[in-house]
Amino acid sequence: MIRKLRISCLIACFLAISSSWIFGSSIDPKLGLVYRNGKLTGIDPDKLQFPNWRYAEHLISKNTAPILKEGELEWGADSFEVVETGIDGSTDPQARRRKFFHKLEKQQSFISLDGKNWFPLNIKILNKKPTKVKRFLMRVMVIQLSSDIFSAAYDVFDYHYGHEKHR
Repeated sequence: MIRKLRISCLIACFLAISSSWIFGSSIDPKLGLVYRNGKLTGIDPDKLQFPNWRYAEHLISKNTAPILKEGELEWGADSFEVVETGIDGSTDPQARRRKFFHKLEKQQSFISLDGKNWFPLNIKILNKKPTKVKRFLMRVMVIQLSSDIFSAAYDVFDYHYGHEKHR
């Protein structure tokens, strides 16, 4: 009886691992990025180590107004919120906040304004080379999100970079 149970468990584990391999889906455990057949197709907010993203200032031309739409992006379990901020990172108390619903279905991210009409979210990594910005701040990557209702590029920062060395 125990031997049959062990064999059943081994078969179940093998099928779970092989289905991921056969269908080519995987999740980056640190960044929460979902890949299908080697292509970046989604974001799993539950796996995001860095859920607060900042508008990619270095991609902005010098002629841009000081208040940016899509200044910061804050991920939640089933949504993300976009907050207008100034270039210096200040947030006006009257700043506009926009909420987008998010779902991950069959390894593909979708977003919606009302939770009813869903649009595929296209995700592209513009730069995945870690860059030290300040003593305890590391830019992990630059990522672009776009769909029919939203488009922006964000810096993903590790705000605790180096802290473990100085404790």
